[in-house]
Parts: sequence; C-alpha cells; structure tokens
Amino acid sequence: MARKRRLKQQKQQEEMKKQTVQKLITKQSTRRKDEEKEREVSRRILGPCERYLQTAASVSLSYPVEMHFPLRSQPPIQPPLPVHCSAPGCAAMKKYSCSSNGHPVCSLACYKVMRPVTGPGKA
Repeated sequence: MARKRRLKQQKQQEEMKKQTVQKLITKQSTRRKDEEKEREVSRRILGPCERYLQTAASVSLSYPVEMHFPLRSQPPIQPPLPVHCSAPGCAAMKKYSCSSNGHPVCSLACYKVMRPVTGPGKA
C-alpha cells in the first residue's frame, strides 16, 4: 500500500513538473512575441531617425536613405533681443509681466506704476 502511494505521488509530482515547464515555455514565447510587436510598433511610430553609435573602437553616425547628406547648411538662429522694463524712466531688464496689461516690468515698484487703477482702494 505505501509503495503504491509513493509511486502515485511521484507520478503526480512529475506531471506537475511537466505542466509548469510547459507553462513557462508558453509564457516565454508569448513574451517574446509581445516584445517583437512592441518594437515593430515603435519603429512605425518613430519613422526614420538618425542613429549615433559610440564604441571603444569607433564612432558612427547613420542617417536614413531619404535624408540628404552632407546636411544642408542653415543660417544661425539669432537669440531674441533683450526686453526692457516698460515703466517710464526705467531701463532695467524685464523680469515679470504685468498681469492686467501684459507689459514687461522689472520690479514690484514698476508693476505698481504700470498697473492701471481699477477702483478705489486698489493699487
């Protein structure tokens, strides 16, 4: 009797091992398929892009076929001109914008000068 029980338990354990191995194999294969799908979708979304690769031996830069190389030169972009405070008699640089009219101001004092008085008791 005890021998039959042991054999039955061993068979059950082997069967469970086989099932877990099968589950793991199918899970890994579906995971790989999902990863491949994600890569393919990301390639479609990104479209053609440049690739920069730097290794210990070399550095390479790859461009898509439809991109012209060497790259066309473009004129340099000029930085925006500095904006000065719009308060009368003030030449300081802009730090803030007036909330009521949008004029550039440099300090609270200039803000109070530029802000129109809307009613009694308001400054």
